[in-house]
Amino acid sequence: MTPVQSNASASDLTSVLSDRDAVPWPRRVELAHWLRDHIDGPSPASDALAALSILAADPKPEVRHAVAGLLELVPESVFDDLRTTLSGDENAFVRQRALKAITRRVAATRTRARAIAGADQIAADLESIGNRCGKPAAQEAWRLCRRFNEQLVGAMVHDLRNIVTHLKANVASLISAAGAPQGRRVGDIHDGLNHLERTIRDMEQFTEPLDLAFKKLPLRSLVARALDQAKASVRRLNGIEPGLVAVDMEIADRIFVEAAEHQLVAAFANVLKNAFESFMCGGSADFQGRIEIRAVEGGEFVTLIVRDTGMGFSQEEGGMLYLHTPGRRNKNKRNSTGYGLPNAMRKIDAHRGTLTIESEEGVGTAVTIRLPSAMAGRGI
Repeated sequence: MTPVQSNASASDLTSVLSDRDAVPWPRRVELAHWLRDHIDGPSPASDALAALSILAADPKPEVRHAVAGLLELVPESVFDDLRTTLSGDENAFVRQRALKAITRRVAATRTRARAIAGADQIAADLESIGNRCGKPAAQEAWRLCRRFNEQLVGAMVHDLRNIVTHLKANVASLISAAGAPQGRRVGDIHDGLNHLERTIRDMEQFTEPLDLAFKKLPLRSLVARALDQAKASVRRLNGIEPGLVAVDMEIADRIFVEAAEHQLVAAFANVLKNAFESFMCGGSADFQGRIEIRAVEGGEFVTLIVRDTGMGFSQEEGGMLYLHTPGRRNKNKRNSTGYGLPNAMRKIDAHRGTLTIESEEGVGTAVTIRLPSAMAGRGI
């Protein structure tokens, strides 16, 4: 939440559904803002969508204005009806905000489509190089692409950090001086800057040299530490107790890997954080959610599988090159920086391992990490 806390609650939602007049209009405005985190996902609660439709027809333009700003986030199932209602509203300010939100929605959809198409084209070009020049040449071309990505990101980080530091100092003073509703709006800016700061930290991690001091380590211990880190991160960023999601870990104590300890724990933590967040895009943890963590040995490799029953993602977003692209934010995760998975992949690659993903929207995701086993007399 922002420093200017919203005081809306689930009880307000119940009141609006049963008797809108029982909730004062300023409270209904707060409820519209509160609903933002409860509709932004593939399976928003039906009562949240019902409340949104009620608020879209509210007699107070201030309430309709708040709902209009959510048009870029609402699911397709209710978008057409809300667009028709709010873009044709009698109040000019409501219409204007609705049209701006619709424009942002269209722009975001086009940007995502371009990113997917661009990744697909690069994947096709790499396949063509492999067919013409052999697989090693294609792998070297991909390595150079990733190196260029890292250099490009690194060139931006320093300037971005200076800008954010300056802006945060000014926004902090504005928050204390502003009153509602300006205070809430300034608080939203403060949240945005905090998100940008986290993004910059992840960008730095994406470009920093990797400390690859390998040693023989038990996989179970590494995953357990990563699990603690992922839970702490989800609790801090989302304000939700990750213990509500059941975690079942089955990793034999005999399984060891050759690993740079800090790097591999960080990679596992990014994967596990994604798994937890797959249940939390509606603002609360799914009590039916489950994460399974399994490891199996096979020859010279160890396979670690992290499977969740969360929201998943569509097939068109599932291309590995697209997922590997830094800055690819998950639209259903409000705290996503777009660098978590690329950072994890970068660290797994450095361990001469592989990371692959299978997902189905509304069903769940399985991440498979394959690493060299720590066999006697063998190093990386």
